[in-house]
Order: sequence, then C-alpha cells, then structure tokens
Amino acid sequence: MSWDSHVHCFEPDTYPYSSCRTYTPRPAPFSALLRNLLTGNFMLIQASIENGHGGLLAHMNECRRGVNGYSGLVWGTVLADSAAPLLTTSDDELFRMHDLGVRCFRLHGLYGGSGHDTT
Repeated sequence: MSWDSHVHCFEPDTYPYSSCRTYTPRPAPFSALLRNLLTGNFMLIQASIENGHGGLLAHMNECRRGVNGYSGLVWGTVLADSAAPLLTTSDDELFRMHDLGVRCFRLHGLYGGSGHDTT
C-alpha cells in the first residue's frame, strides 16, 4: 500500500489564503492532485497560509462520498492555531473531522515573523 504523506491543495478563488501569510503559492487544485496522484493513498495537509480548514474538509468529504471517483484512503491534518484553536472546537466538529478522516492536528510556530505577503 503506497502513500503520499504530505500534500497541499491550493484553490484561492474558492478557499482563500490567509491575509497574513509568509508566501503565496500558485493554485494547486484538488482535481489536479487526483489526476496526477501516483500513490493509492494520501495525507492532505492544511497549510499555514490557508484561511481555515474548509477546503481540506470539503476535499476529504468528496473523497469519502466518491464524488470524484477516488477509491483510495485519504487522511487529513488540520492546522490548530489562533484562528482555529482546538480548545474552542466543539465535540461535534471534532467527531465530524474524525469521520472525514482527520487524524492529526498541526501545531505551527512562527519563526521570524508571520509576514504580510498578499500577492
């Protein structure tokens, strides 16, 4: 069983970047990932520049429902930071994340400042 263990998808028109970020990548759509995936399974990671985990959860939901024809396993890692603190996340939301395949929470520190790249 093969895994790609760290994948980010960026779709800023649908799931915006954080206004305070250190870099601005080109879009990397989820559909392109699925078309080009060379493994049977993958771990989708919420990047620190994303404005919330809505995109990650939506993509995981698509995989779980088979909307996109994907039949492998997808696990997720959600960023836990000041914008989405775990201590204020409801049990229902945590159970929903788990049902979708979230298995990790990423604790991200800032090194050298948070940046203000908005382009």
